[in-house]
Amino acid sequence: MKDRGSNDADDRQPTNVVTLDPRAGRPEPPPELTADEAAEWRRLVGCMPHNWVTPENVDTLDDYCRFFDLMNVLSRELRTMLERGLNTREDTAACIRLQTAGDAAAFAMLECATKLKLTPESQGADWVVIPDA
Repeated sequence: MKDRGSNDADDRQPTNVVTLDPRAGRPEPPPELTADEAAEWRRLVGCMPHNWVTPENVDTLDDYCRFFDLMNVLSRELRTMLERGLNTREDTAACIRLQTAGDAAAFAMLECATKLKLTPESQGADWVVIPDA
């Protein structure tokens, strides 16, 4: 077992490796992302300034894309279940489990979004309510 705070080179290796070359433009998603996760990566990176992706935020961006996709999957499953109807206690229990998992994924996704400075609060912006005309 390695000591806490070990300085071994193996301990310092990143879990996701994305080549960041300032001359290469926006980085492609890591190969281990699914097609839907990679699509969210490309969408998000495409909306950001050219040098927004840094070695420090690659892992958080990767997590954000995974939680984003998980939210979509859980949402579709929950919608399908509700369309079929909750006819038994087991259906209701399964619905509650899906909702609980969705809530956890939403919280994790919001945490990643905040760390990536994607939310108005993380950018120091105030909410402005524009009255109806």
